[in-house]
Amino acid sequence: MKEIKTILENFKTSGISEEELEEAKKYFEGALPRRVETYSGLAGRILEGMIYGLPDFYWEKEARVMQKITQKEVNRIIPEYLYPEKLMGVVITDTTKVKLKVD
Repeated sequence: MKEIKTILENFKTSGISEEELEEAKKYFEGALPRRVETYSGLAGRILEGMIYGLPDFYWEKEARVMQKITQKEVNRIIPEYLYPEKLMGVVITDTTKVKLKVD
């Protein structure tokens, strides 16, 4: 947990790099066809749109919007939504077999 918290704190301080943002955009763009390639996936996206009152085929516009997001925009909102200091974890184990050190 300490390492995850450290990584998130560094991310909050340093922000996203242009390379990281481009990788995220490529991943998002590549994942879109997989999300709607089956009847089940397509039905899930349609249901999501109905639940949240989104327009038909909203995911096509969503993909175009994602491609326009800039590094500056992402770095501006990171401090508003990322709180590493509030990170919590849950460990479920047999305490008769494992001794945990919690910091």
